[in-house]
Amino acid sequence: MIGRSAVGLLVALWVGAAAAELPRDAPARHLGVTVCSTALCHNAVAPWRQGGARLDEYRIWRRDDAHARAYEVLRGEAGQRIGRRFGVATPEQAPVCLDCHADRAANTGPQHTVRDGVACEVCHGGAERWLDSHAHGASHQDNLARGMYPTDDPVRRAELCVSCHVGTTRTPLTHRLLAAGHPRLVFELDTFTVRQPPHAVEDDDYRARKPVPSSAELWAVGQGVVAQARAALLASPATWSGGVWPELSVFDCGTCHRDATAGAGDARHAPGTRPGLPRLDASLLGWLEILAHRDPSHAAALGRAWAALDAAVAGSTPERVRRAATVLEQVTASTTRWLPIRLDRDDVEVLLRRIADCDHVRPAPSYLEAEQLAMAAQALVATRTPSQHIADDPRLAPLFDRTRRFWGFGPAAFVKGLQGLCAGR
Repeated sequence: MIGRSAVGLLVALWVGAAAAELPRDAPARHLGVTVCSTALCHNAVAPWRQGGARLDEYRIWRRDDAHARAYEVLRGEAGQRIGRRFGVATPEQAPVCLDCHADRAANTGPQHTVRDGVACEVCHGGAERWLDSHAHGASHQDNLARGMYPTDDPVRRAELCVSCHVGTTRTPLTHRLLAAGHPRLVFELDTFTVRQPPHAVEDDDYRARKPVPSSAELWAVGQGVVAQARAALLASPATWSGGVWPELSVFDCGTCHRDATAGAGDARHAPGTRPGLPRLDASLLGWLEILAHRDPSHAAALGRAWAALDAAVAGSTPERVRRAATVLEQVTASTTRWLPIRLDRDDVEVLLRRIADCDHVRPAPSYLEAEQLAMAAQALVATRTPSQHIADDPRLAPLFDRTRRFWGFGPAAFVKGLQGLCAGR
């Protein structure tokens, strides 16, 4: 039988093997956003046209990027209200809030301040060792060797984003915090990458220096890394605090928060479980679809392990611990083999047919599942027809319209819209 100590070791091994340190944990000193914001560095009044960096990245971040306002959110009316409900008098000073709303690196310079929010070094790493060489035209590889974080690597980018936008054992979004009013987290790597104001122009010069994965490849990488993070959270002893395991935030909201007058048939539950029990969320949905195409036997094994954990929710703690450890083992093995992942045109077509359920009947999805399916379809369509702006595809709009609100979500209408992607391709 797998006990807590063994599962804890398994989680620690996954965390150690998954990647090098994230910027907030690396020893390099964080110097503060002001070292990047001179007019001759990244605060140019207009983008340079000589190729290479734009050099107006600071202005883009400060003006258009929500990360720049992450700290101020804590000081605003909503942040203060959530803090009071959560039992934190000053959220702008609380580590539980600052971990994701600011740069809370341990090693900082005199110009560094958490008031800058999620600033340059949160993503690009402490600039202590690479700032001077970077300013004097060092190669990207040299910057990386000196400690710059490789955001151009899709796996490493996903691990960085997931650490706050999904949560880890260090930065979990707990059910208690959700109950205090914190917005529910939803994440998909390609969608979130596209929605950010671009820091760079992906021209020939950029492509010569850095890889540019397709939307479908970014989506696939993100699905694998999300699966890693969620499996580690499920298997971690950190989720057993207070005697509740797993932490309630890992379940699909819709199995508890729903209209009880809608009829018993509306409440979905996991295969092998009884109605009334919560079911795990949609965090493995995309990765299972990718594996079903690339590695069917492994997809089947992971699917069985996930269903067994879902079914063990009402069982004994040792059984749940054992099932969670099996899920983590299966996810780690599959992501170690397949990440990063390359997808050609045929792969994209197959995956789109799987996501759109063109060849078989998908069970009615929950709201969280529909949300992920809509973003997956968008990434795959954007890769299949890169010359067409996805906003012009009339088949995608209904998917997002039907997932705009949790309350009143209609799964049958969503599935009909999803299957509209199967025709006229």
